[in-house]
Amino acid sequence: MTRADLVVIIVVAVVGFTLIVPAIQRPHGAARRTECLNKLKNLSLAMTNYTVSQEGKLPPLFAQYATNTTDGTPIVYPWTVALLPHLDAAALHRELTTDASLGVGDNSLFDDPNRDPVILEAFTCPVDSNNDRQPGGLSYQVNAGYTSAALFASPLMGIGSFDIDWNSNEIADAEDAEIAHATGVFFANDWNAIDIRDEFQMTFDYISAHDGTANTILIAENCQAGGWDRVNPKGVAFKAIVDPAALGSSEGRLTIPDNWNSTNLGDSWPGTNMTARRAKMPRPNSEHPGTFNVAYCDGRAKSLNFNMDTRVYLHLVSSAGWRYGQPTLDE
Repeated sequence: MTRADLVVIIVVAVVGFTLIVPAIQRPHGAARRTECLNKLKNLSLAMTNYTVSQEGKLPPLFAQYATNTTDGTPIVYPWTVALLPHLDAAALHRELTTDASLGVGDNSLFDDPNRDPVILEAFTCPVDSNNDRQPGGLSYQVNAGYTSAALFASPLMGIGSFDIDWNSNEIADAEDAEIAHATGVFFANDWNAIDIRDEFQMTFDYISAHDGTANTILIAENCQAGGWDRVNPKGVAFKAIVDPAALGSSEGRLTIPDNWNSTNLGDSWPGTNMTARRAKMPRPNSEHPGTFNVAYCDGRAKSLNFNMDTRVYLHLVSSAGWRYGQPTLDE
């Protein structure tokens, strides 16, 4: 065999390798995307099963389960813990919610070096390199509606229903809370400046009667989420930046201007800032090429493109946007 023959063989082998490898990888990537979608469907089903025992109410974004017997601090967990009995983890749920020695942050159940780490694969996407098979790993965030750019940058990111003066009357009142509820699905039940508590809890019936369960995102994938066991809003929920002053419509309305694009949403646009640290960037994101996965309130799971229309995305986030000036998606 001459040197020229050897070169030809090497070239053919390299070309063949470059053609075969992508063909092998494509089905593998598709299978992982399907696995991720199935996990989202299971989380959506767990949400539905939770509502059956809770008079139709979805789990709160955060809930207090007990009080720490050592220092009196409340034992609070995110929505993930409420779903544990519906994800074949009832024993873990009992341990978390009845052991009064546990608490938030320095939680002995997860931080004890003598204990095996708690890893729940139900909460992670198989391609999420930040969270899959990691203690406290979480690849999925619930829809917490709209917020302002300033609040998005803050630790609590505007999860309370009194955080924004939507109707521009210079006071956080009951109407502001009602508008906040229309922008998403999950909120923290908080107090306003005159000690009025928002007791609202979202239901699928509310969403069905407004924007529709088929048109409202329940959960979205975010490979920079994290900490299903932690009280960290940016780890367990996502927000979309929609500053009231920038809407260009009448007071108390949620009409999205026709000329809006992804730049108007800043860091809250899906896929923005791919290098952010875990639990620091509360917007949809994924390691699936070009797409991220979501579960709708009707139980369907679907892949959405990072280049989707901005107004369509914002309409999918809102749960009752049409009450405040948004057209339906059909329109």
